[in-house]
Formats: sequence, C-alpha cells, structure tokens
Amino acid sequence: MSAMLVPVAGRAAKLDYQLLPSVPLLASDIRGGVVFMMALAITTISYYRSFDAPLRRSMADGH
Repeated sequence: MSAMLVPVAGRAAKLDYQLLPSVPLLASDIRGGVVFMMALAITTISYYRSFDAPLRRSMADGH
C-alpha cells in the first residue's frame, strides 16, 4: 500500500498552500506533502482508534 502512495505524495509535495496571508504576523505556507502526511496520520489514527479485534496471541498464551 505504501508504494502506491509514493506518487500521490510526490504530486502533493509540489503543492504549496498559504496560511493566513491576510495577517502579516501569522502568514506562512505549508507544503502539500505535509498536508498529505497529516491527513494520512489522522486517517490511520481514526481507523485504529475504533479497532477492536480479538488478540489471538493473547488467547493462545492463556490456554
């Protein structure tokens, strides 16, 4: 799966987003690759936060 995300991350890295351009003190930019990785991390955390599978190794050790 990670190999399929490499082209997506490569394209995202070429993007540049402006953050708060109307506020000179807080104006900055963020690369698309960072946005992509943050979205990937949030998606992964959201999925595994609700993951509740039986721990088969623990069940095997208990017998």
